[in-house]
Amino acid sequence: MNARHVVAGLSQLVAMRAKEVDRLAVDVAARDAEGARYRHHISQMTVLMQSVGTGTQVHPEHAMNGARYRSALANLIHLHQRRLAKHEALVAGLREDLCRARLRYEQIDRVRSRKLGALELEKRARDRKLEDQQASQAWLRRRLSQRRSISNPF
Repeated sequence: MNARHVVAGLSQLVAMRAKEVDRLAVDVAARDAEGARYRHHISQMTVLMQSVGTGTQVHPEHAMNGARYRSALANLIHLHQRRLAKHEALVAGLREDLCRARLRYEQIDRVRSRKLGALELEKRARDRKLEDQQASQAWLRRRLSQRRSISNPF
């Protein structure tokens, strides 16, 4: 297979891997924002739960209502904490996927760079060889023209 075709194929593969890395990075960022929302909601609900008064002079109906409200908030906080834990496990998996994708991208990019370097060296060698051949031909022509001028003075 032609080296240029190999480099072109590797370039396409590098572009695909870069897109995969970008997609995963965007996904991780979106999931991080979602996790931040979970944490913010949990802290807001905790503040709400703590703000419900349990004074001694509270009517029994208000006390029961406050207790049910705190219980409902505690259940909701617990639910959000479980969802946040699952979410963080998912994000950890996505981060691992992102790291693996970056590693694959970097490996393929290094291979492509090496192939490009080898192709460039090959091209320089061909160019030097062509220049040497042209210089040799010019030298031979000049030498032949000098011999002709010496052997044929007119």
